[in-house]
Amino acid sequence: MAVDWEAWLRNVRQAVRAGSIEWKQHALERLLTSGIRMESVEQAILEGEIVEFYPDAYPVPAGLLLHIVGEDPLHVVVAFDEQNNGICHVITAYRPSPDKFEMDWKTRKS
Repeated sequence: MAVDWEAWLRNVRQAVRAGSIEWKQHALERLLTSGIRMESVEQAILEGEIVEFYPDAYPVPAGLLLHIVGEDPLHVVVAFDEQNNGICHVITAYRPSPDKFEMDWKTRKS
C-alpha cells in the first residue's frame, strides 16, 4: 500500500501537538542513557525532516526524522497508528554517529 509521507508527517505532528504520543520502552531507555530530553525529541518531531520513510514497517508506517538541536544532530524514529486514534509512537531517539552517517546526517555510509 502506498503511503503519502508528507500527509503521514502532518498527521504525526498533529498527534504530537494533541498530546497523542506514546513513548516505547526502548525510546525511554535511550533517552536515559544518552541524556536526550523528551522536549528535544518532541521538537525534532515537530520541526525535523524525514530522512528515511518506511511505508511497509509493521504494524504501521514509520519514519526516521532528523533535527539539529543547537549544534547536535538528533535522529528520532516514529510510527503513526492511524487506526488507533491517531497515536504517534516514539520508537527510539539517538545522536547519529559519524561512523554510520555522512556529515549531512541524512546519508548512511556504506
